[in-house]
Amino acid sequence: MKKIIGSLIISGCVLVGCQSPEDLEENWTEYIQEGSENLESYSSDTDIRVSVSLGPDNVVEEDELKIVISIVGDLDKGYSVEENVAGLSQEVFFEGNDFYLKENENWTHYPDAGPIEYAPWYPNVVESLIEIEDLMEASHSGDVLVLSYEGNDREVWEAFEEEFSLSISGVSEENITMTLEATMDDSTYYLQDLSLNIVGEESDGDMEIGRVTIIVEAQYTDHDTVDLTDVEEEIANDVE
Repeated sequence: MKKIIGSLIISGCVLVGCQSPEDLEENWTEYIQEGSENLESYSSDTDIRVSVSLGPDNVVEEDELKIVISIVGDLDKGYSVEENVAGLSQEVFFEGNDFYLKENENWTHYPDAGPIEYAPWYPNVVESLIEIEDLMEASHSGDVLVLSYEGNDREVWEAFEEEFSLSISGVSEENITMTLEATMDDSTYYLQDLSLNIVGEESDGDMEIGRVTIIVEAQYTDHDTVDLTDVEEEIANDVE
């Protein structure tokens, strides 16, 4: 259910949803969880980039995955477009148990192929942040709460490992550093964006012999305003 906003105004602030910066910073897990529970629909644009190099300049492997998805309800309905570094894309729509895949510019219906599972689903990402609350620093800036972390705590890796399919091999755990930043709207308590930068380095003395870099950037938009009418009409024209 949407949060009911009271009409009573005190000192220029709406009574419901007007918290002090100190309260937001100290109790951000409660507010971001409230936002997650109230959220009825959203869109996200997630970019995951991986690079592996030997030596300081020799990049031997790069990969990238872009996922743009709009979701309604508890994965009740959704539309997504995925594209990899080779430019290959996959366009999907789902509603309940019905799954639709765009093939050769036309939609194909796969009944009883749903419901889908989507690891980086908004509530999962929020729960991952809450899992590491003791390691996060919270600060209020403008109209957002900024959550940040820098270090190499295993708990941070484990919190997001499944959500973003994180994987590093050939690098000692103590040589992996992570930087994480997320922002939450201070009135709706909706997550706006998240960035996670992971660097693993192996060296021999002063010489770097290998580096793995994983960068995750996610933006969350269209909170409670997702409209999938256009794609539904397109599917209706293709599928009898």
